[in-house]
Amino acid sequence: MSGRPLFGAQKEKWRGKRRGRFWKALLILFFLTHIPLSSARDLPSQKGELTQKAAAFFDAAGPKLTAPRVIIEDFTEQKEGEFPSGWYILSIDVFRTRQYLVQREEGEKYLKALYVHPPTTIIKRYRFDSAEYPYLSWKWRVHLLPKGGNELKAETNDAAAGVYVYFQSKSGTAYILKYTWSSTLPVGTVAKNPAWTEDFQTWTVVLESGSEMLNRWMSERVNIAEDFSRIFKLEKAPQVIGIGLLTDADSTGTEAEASYDDFTIIRPQANGS
Repeated sequence: MSGRPLFGAQKEKWRGKRRGRFWKALLILFFLTHIPLSSARDLPSQKGELTQKAAAFFDAAGPKLTAPRVIIEDFTEQKEGEFPSGWYILSIDVFRTRQYLVQREEGEKYLKALYVHPPTTIIKRYRFDSAEYPYLSWKWRVHLLPKGGNELKAETNDAAAGVYVYFQSKSGTAYILKYTWSSTLPVGTVAKNPAWTEDFQTWTVVLESGSEMLNRWMSERVNIAEDFSRIFKLEKAPQVIGIGLLTDADSTGTEAEASYDDFTIIRPQANGS
């Protein structure tokens, strides 16, 4: 930050961004560690409540997984035309949204995401050992790219499709990898996300880019354990505690639209099958 003093609207805008980052960090903790909400009134307002819930979750054992491939979400059992059950909105202002709705096409259900303001990330708590299930696969389709989106800059930090992987950290917060379909950045770009903080260290990995493959389903398979070790420079990837989705065009003030489906984790011996 510049050493020059902040005045008026500039100072208030800076304070607002700091408050936003603080509450988003707390909300990540809450939604990845809390039992399903019964209503918006259940949202805790104190940091201590969230920290206690996080500690309880991190001490708890995750589900015992033995299958070579485990479906996290394929939307098959979800209700068409509705927000998907088991997913939660990561926002202090929005408790219901029409941005993410289950749709059906040629007999198959999937999640359709159409950017509306304010942007909202949705997350699903799902804990598993990334050493046992290092591969994450899914398919996505972009219909509309945010014009000028560039995930390296805060003022253009938009992507038509983004998949977050939340890893448990020893401090009770999270390491975050965000895989994106970028408007402008080349495939293979790995960079610190503008939303990066010490408590929630977020890195962006670009898997798809540009408009050449618009309106086509693209299948992805990433080794999240290897990506974590390479990017965070830690020998062993910790457990995963959840995944998130974001279709966003807020920073550029444009539009974005995408679809998501078939989130699956895979053991090494099943990779390629």
